[in-house]
Amino acid sequence: MALDIGSGSVVAVDTQSLRDAAVRFETAATRFEEARQRAWGAVSATPFPLDQGSVESIARDAATAADGARAIAGELRRMADVYEIVEARTRMSFETSRGRERIQAVRAWEERILAAEARSPGALAEADRVTREWEQDWAKELLAQSSLGMDGIPGFVATLLGAAALDLVRGFGRGVVGPDARLVGRADAVRVAGYGTRVDRPAMGVADGLRRIPDTAHALIRVEKYTFADRPAEYAVYVSGTRTLARGGSEALDTGSNLGAYFGMPAASYEAVRAALRDAGAKPGATVHAFGHSQGGMIASQLALQREYRVATLVTYGSPVSVVAPPDTLSVTLRNRDDPVGTGLTHGGAPIAGGAPGSVVVHDTHDPGPELWSLGMDAHSRESYERMAEQVDASADPRLAAASDRFAALAEAERVESVEYAAERAGDPR
Repeated sequence: MALDIGSGSVVAVDTQSLRDAAVRFETAATRFEEARQRAWGAVSATPFPLDQGSVESIARDAATAADGARAIAGELRRMADVYEIVEARTRMSFETSRGRERIQAVRAWEERILAAEARSPGALAEADRVTREWEQDWAKELLAQSSLGMDGIPGFVATLLGAAALDLVRGFGRGVVGPDARLVGRADAVRVAGYGTRVDRPAMGVADGLRRIPDTAHALIRVEKYTFADRPAEYAVYVSGTRTLARGGSEALDTGSNLGAYFGMPAASYEAVRAALRDAGAKPGATVHAFGHSQGGMIASQLALQREYRVATLVTYGSPVSVVAPPDTLSVTLRNRDDPVGTGLTHGGAPIAGGAPGSVVVHDTHDPGPELWSLGMDAHSRESYERMAEQVDASADPRLAAASDRFAALAEAERVESVEYAAERAGDPR
């Protein structure tokens, strides 16, 4: 199945790109109109007889092209207003959850909604429609799996169970996280151990970023230091997914960390990433590029939201949370529609991508076999996301240009040093 590249689960293209395209079509319409006028001007200016029919045909074609370009420009502006309403509603929900002190921000978003409707009458209804369609369709691939049945359970029963599970997840209200979310609670103390330093090459793309996430028995985190000739050092951190379904032991990336991070607490896995970055020399405020699969994607996202470091790039593969990234973070989200973690736990993901200009959400469908629990997790596997990431790197879609530029900037490094880290809990919560 072809990749679906957008600016969120609902927003297909960011509003500024649509408005910029509208300006280009308006410019084209002006030029077509000028061509029409020049055609008629040539008739009166030349002393030689001209074929009136040919001139009329040229003028008519130019006028038709101008009208078409203006119509496209108008439609692009209308869709920009529709998506602006979707974004405003999403951000309003984040502000409302923060209490009465954010009432002014809520009103500002309300005013933007009213302004968009005034510019494009009917945009509000269209925003309702596209959001409603997404809400009805986002779980389609997950439920299609369950409809084929599980071991000993008929398909229609499995579908009902799957739908009930998704509703339960939605009730948690944790799958989508706003840009101002902060961790609450005490974290477990952790210790990390680096396994030597080696000279490496820069990360070359989204797939290369996934391959650098540790997948050995001892290493959970990898940190790279990028040294440049003309700017301060930058760091890249790669975070593994959950290593054990047990909880409460010494393992930092266990189910306990998974649950804690999902419910907005500073998990041991998050503290381990901070400790690894400190050990590698990253000071608060340093530029970091964060990559993570599964729980690792959630931890990388939290790193971006907490602002201890300037997370310039956030790349996640099947993260159980969908983060609306800060405005200075380029966010690249990869999510299989039939991934019970990346889609199920995020309840379809945030309607908008957020983040810096050029941030994208990329959807695909892994399409595993007929049994939800025996094969459904294949859609969450590193192998599935690696194939998807390779397609992203090979794509010529202009919406991926910002990500390509980011990797090109990393390639300017004079030296890359990498360290892999083991991590474990060190004692009682602090």
